[in-house]
Amino acid sequence: GHKKDSLDSSCPMAQLGAWHGMHGNHRLQRSLSEQALAIKERYLGKDHYVLLPVLVQLAHAAGRLFDTKTYRTMFDRVIKQAEAQIAKGHRVPDVIWSLVDLASACGDIGDSEAQIQVMNRAYEMCRNCAKGKPNFKLLPTLDNLAILYGEHGMFTEMKTLMEQAISIIRNRYPTDSLILANALTNLAAAMGGLGDGDAQTALLQSALKIVEKLVGPNHAAMAKVLSEIGMAFAEKGDAKELRHYGDRTIKILESNFGKDSFELF
Repeated sequence: GHKKDSLDSSCPMAQLGAWHGMHGNHRLQRSLSEQALAIKERYLGKDHYVLLPVLVQLAHAAGRLFDTKTYRTMFDRVIKQAEAQIAKGHRVPDVIWSLVDLASACGDIGDSEAQIQVMNRAYEMCRNCAKGKPNFKLLPTLDNLAILYGEHGMFTEMKTLMEQAISIIRNRYPTDSLILANALTNLAAAMGGLGDGDAQTALLQSALKIVEKLVGPNHAAMAKVLSEIGMAFAEKGDAKELRHYGDRTIKILESNFGKDSFELF
């Protein structure tokens, strides 16, 4: 077996720390992350890109435990190391992912100013990536960053990121896919936020066609898109279309989960 402090042991240790953080045990999140960081630093040095996710976890735990000094130290270290990796053009999708993760952590802590700062830097990095060859590994980052911008009502940035994501998806998957349908749905949300209800409903209907083609008309996955189309029509004041899509949504939910299902509420 491996020694207790082997490099291999640091990965599940860091993952377990992140899991405890998601479930509110920030003391254990911090303890496990500190142990994982010490091991990684011992074997890889203090500037390796694989340290970034652990540093983010430590920043998050410290922030939630009101340890402002450690939070700022970890925050600054993530930014500094991310910039160094980007300058070298090394593991760019992984680095940007860590920045978006840091932005989410800042939001959870309540540091909105820092969150916007990190989001904007990640946005610049994503836009620079758009100038090169489409990188499929960037997709989860584009999606998560777009959602963060949407939560802040910054729909122009959300739209730009989702358009970039869709371009990558179409390059990777020549035919329709559920990942494309999801991206179209997120782009629709951005268009709705920008006040373009016609574009929003058109994109959602395109997403609906893809989902229906791939999973069938009565699959539970259809209900989410149908519901969003109905709400989009409601925003436009179209009660007839709202009722049409609402009825279809209810029918699918009842057939999949039963008439008394929590999904109907």
